[in-house]
Amino acid sequence: MNKKSYIWTPLIGLFLQLSVNHLSAGEVKTLFTSSLHEGNQGHTGPLGRIIDVKVPITITEVGAFESNTTGPFVIQVAIYDNTTKKLARGSEIYEVNRNNSERQKKYRFKKISKITLQPGSYVLVAQGYNNDQQNGNTGYGGAGPGVHGGDCITVQASLFGEGALSYPTIADSNLYHAANIKYSEGVYTKTPVTGSASSLIRKTN
Repeated sequence: MNKKSYIWTPLIGLFLQLSVNHLSAGEVKTLFTSSLHEGNQGHTGPLGRIIDVKVPITITEVGAFESNTTGPFVIQVAIYDNTTKKLARGSEIYEVNRNNSERQKKYRFKKISKITLQPGSYVLVAQGYNNDQQNGNTGYGGAGPGVHGGDCITVQASLFGEGALSYPTIADSNLYHAANIKYSEGVYTKTPVTGSASSLIRKTN
């Protein structure tokens, strides 16, 4: 007779709650591409582009335009809520440098803890350019960055400011090669999974 036996783990009776990261999203896209050979402006203040997010998106990386591949490169990138003028929910100020990023077609990208932007208006901002590491500005020549927002994002006007990183308030008709993101359509969530330790029973024959 084939007798079945059960071996209990030491966690009998313990109630467990786990958190499973779940990303329901499509392919990862890069919002901006640049054909600019090198930067043409050393603006030291914040440079922003307004983006209208039409469906929830998940951001996986933030980027910054890199003109000079040999000079110093330390650029701060932030995502502001265009209504509250504060950092977008779940985001922070990100420093992009050569030690924590990878260069991809004129931009350097840094992986971040995934954040979801709900539909609304936001501003992508980069700050830290100077005469040694210049941003791009169509007011000084060259084409603006290519935009790849698809059905998810519409890119609007530019904004700039002076001084340290902050929400930029001065409207500008020119286009900047500065901040960038990698994103996908969909929501990143942490799904709780609960169960008792009895589910850890190991059955043997």
